[in-house]
Amino acid sequence: MKNIVSMAVSMTLAIAIVGGGIYLMSNSTHDIKTKSNPAKIEIQAAKHAAALETAQTARVMQRGEIVKCESGGKATYSDTPCPTSSHTETVAIHESSGGFVSPDKDTIADTRARIQAEIKRPGFVAMAGESSPALTSNTQGQCYYLAEEIKSIDSASNQRQSGWSQDQLRLRRLDVRNRMYRLGC
Repeated sequence: MKNIVSMAVSMTLAIAIVGGGIYLMSNSTHDIKTKSNPAKIEIQAAKHAAALETAQTARVMQRGEIVKCESGGKATYSDTPCPTSSHTETVAIHESSGGFVSPDKDTIADTRARIQAEIKRPGFVAMAGESSPALTSNTQGQCYYLAEEIKSIDSASNQRQSGWSQDQLRLRRLDVRNRMYRLGC
């Protein structure tokens, strides 16, 4: 008995839900078909055209263009559309500096001279692609000695040792590499 009652209630609810959905769908599509008023369609078309014009103007602004509006002998520049009473002209913006202002020639010359002086300073290490200053024979000898010490540390670190010993070798190798860097090896 309990099973039959629950089935009847479930069936009634299912029919009510499905029927309500069908009713709502038929009324919503019925409103669209029967209530189309020509005046409303024109207003909606005008709104759509205005939205489309705004979207096109926004696209123009993304391409690096602005709008020149001429009205009453005066020109104004804007990133929004002009009023309908003014003459409209699109102006392209050519930005070659990428948004940065170039320094004057004196500043550029001073900076180049300072960089050249730093390059000629002893101990300067050139970046990749630059020519490095010539090493003296003393520096070359030190670089050779340090490279041999790195090889010695590397071979010692391959031997079985305690963690503390490995850390000491790592620190010693780091110190040697820093000395090589400072010398420009």
